[in-house]
Amino acid sequence: MNALMKSFIAATIVASFSLNAMADDTETKDREALHEEMQNLTPEQRAEKRKERREEFKKKSPEEREAMRKEMRKHMENMSPEERARLREKMEKDRDSMTPEQRAERRKEMREHVKEMSPEERKAMRKKIKERRENRPDAKPAD
Repeated sequence: MNALMKSFIAATIVASFSLNAMADDTETKDREALHEEMQNLTPEQRAEKRKERREEFKKKSPEEREAMRKEMRKHMENMSPEERARLREKMEKDRDSMTPEQRAERRKEMREHVKEMSPEERKAMRKKIKERRENRPDAKPAD
């Protein structure tokens, strides 16, 4: 009986690990498919898609948003430094290719978002951003 229980527990653990691995693999494929889809769009279509995703993000609860941020941060930390640098470069290129109107709209949205925050939230956000910027492996030394 004891050996049977040990075997059952071991089988459960193995099944759990394989399910987690499958979930990670599925998530990676979904992310890659979304990335490919975004690459095939025009800059205007990408901007519209980003706007839709921001709207969806705003509809989520603060806990869900925090979980998504943590997941993305974890994903970025698991990337190789070269891959992370390429992604940042690409994101910077996308930002630079925005039209002046798109840039103005994005700044307006960010200002509104910050205005909606309480002073404590703004202070905490600035502190988190500063810490992340300082702890980035590819961070440039301060002047």
